[in-house]
Amino acid sequence: MVPETCALFIKGCTGDFPPLNDDRITGLFDKYDSNKDGKIEEKDFLYFYELSCRDKPETVRENLKQHNIRNDLKKLSEVTEETAFRTEDMPRFKIAENQEYFDKLMVLLDRHDTVSENAWDLVQMLATNRLLYRRVLQLQNAIDGQTGKVNWTKFFDHQSDYKLLYTLQIVEAVMEEGEGIQDRVLILEEPTENKAIAIPAQTAVASVPAPL
Repeated sequence: MVPETCALFIKGCTGDFPPLNDDRITGLFDKYDSNKDGKIEEKDFLYFYELSCRDKPETVRENLKQHNIRNDLKKLSEVTEETAFRTEDMPRFKIAENQEYFDKLMVLLDRHDTVSENAWDLVQMLATNRLLYRRVLQLQNAIDGQTGKVNWTKFFDHQSDYKLLYTLQIVEAVMEEGEGIQDRVLILEEPTENKAIAIPAQTAVASVPAPL
């Protein structure tokens, strides 16, 4: 290490690029340049780090962190095996699959205030809810018991702007994917934020264009 590379090292640790006459640089070379040749050899640098680990462990950890090195001395760029996880373990899938949690989010959508807006933003980041997805595919609650025909007024929830939009998003996804996908996972794994629609809390249902 020479003064120029020492300055780069300090910049990597602190974000501050010091001049070559900075006290941190001159002090380091005065103390650890054992043969006074203007260079700090590897063994001298390791000795410097050994003493720093004893005297200033928190500072050393923070410096290593700035260089993307973990406390176990592994570089973040080299860590691959520990980042593997199942898609189903992601929070957006966990919440969408927990019907109790999802139902509570849907209730918040009916408040018509900033809470509803925040709840909607969260819903848009989740995977599609399996129960509501199947209800759309099977036209649950929409078949007239007497005529056997679809009652679209019952199918689309006009009492809640957000729930209506959520249903429309599922319908749109089904139409895009085609027929025969009831048991496919693709739609269930598609986050609805890809079709996010920003609406005010009091948006009128009539302002939503019919997709069919």
